Amino acid sequence: MEVRLILESEIDECNAMHNAYYGKSRTVAQWRWEFAQWRLPDGSVPYAIVRDAGRIVGTQALIPIRFIDANGVFLTAKSEDTLIDPGYRGKNLFGSMYDLLFRVARENGVQCIWGFTPARGAFSKVGFDFPTDTSQLLLALSAGCLMDNLTQQGSSPVQLKRLLYGAAGAAAVAGSGLRRLLQGRGKTERNSASGIRITALDEVPEEVTDLSRSFAVRWSRVTIFRDAAYYRWRLRDNPYTPSNLLGAYAGDRLVGIVAFVLNRSGIGFIVDLISCSGPGAADEALDLIITDMLLLEASKRLRTMGASCVRAWSVSDHPFDRLVREVANKQGFSHLRRGHGVVRYTRDATDRVGLLNDIQQWYVTRLYTEGTDG
Repeated sequence: MEVRLILESEIDECNAMHNAYYGKSRTVAQWRWEFAQWRLPDGSVPYAIVRDAGRIVGTQALIPIRFIDANGVFLTAKSEDTLIDPGYRGKNLFGSMYDLLFRVARENGVQCIWGFTPARGAFSKVGFDFPTDTSQLLLALSAGCLMDNLTQQGSSPVQLKRLLYGAAGAAAVAGSGLRRLLQGRGKTERNSASGIRITALDEVPEEVTDLSRSFAVRWSRVTIFRDAAYYRWRLRDNPYTPSNLLGAYAGDRLVGIVAFVLNRSGIGFIVDLISCSGPGAADEALDLIITDMLLLEASKRLRTMGASCVRAWSVSDHPFDRLVREVANKQGFSHLRRGHGVVRYTRDATDRVGLLNDIQQWYVTRLYTEGTDG
């Protein structure tokens, strides 16, 4: 068996293997968008394959993604596209591919490898840890959304209690989320007295790069570097589900942004949400107002687009994550603790080890995914 990085001539075969196994119809153009857009400093695409008997029998990819903290930008990578041919399982193909990828990542200065998966056993064997699970914030706008969440595994009665309050039936419950959303109209108008205006964005503003840097300094934690190039790739040029964008402005200065989508199943997702009105703790009250206005307006627009519910991720105890949960709670969202495990590998980190190893320092949104489930 041969373990190495994929060749250009093997992309079609690799993609066909995934489509056949998962019953998908991913195109080669979509594969290239996801895995070939961002490369390592040495120019390589960190997509490992195993070949045996003339065919690909295993794949494992890394997507290079830059993070930022108060000290600047640094390189990480996301684990993706794991697949082992059923006839080759139990032969350590996964470990062999990661041996290669760990070496390639280390040689290119990757500080952390991370991802989302239920496969705890396989990842723990090669050195990953599972610091937490994803969870979601949910605003039900229809009875159907409510019943779907009642029947999903992992939804306890306690977690869904807020969805059921004051309701004699599913329709009444769905109405409660809708009612809160409609009642929020006046809040946006009142908050506009702060001098903040919300506007739809047809293009990714270049100022989002400065906003990302200000956000990192203001909150002094770890998050994705939201520069204009990454935002365009992930949100606007996404071949699966391009995102809608709303910007919050104080005068001509961008102080917040929210990205949201409506998927093919009629579910609305808050893909990303950040705000930063200034550098100090004294600005937190205004950040709260900006976040409230952005989330409320995005939810209203998703409802107009036909969303049965609105979902957002909540992963850590990062201070901005707490701020978002506070705003969402007041707007009628419920916090449901279920989702995939977060995996993380930091053994080759040369700096920022303390921050990277403390998941509560990470601000995580659905921007960390590629949005291929739209």
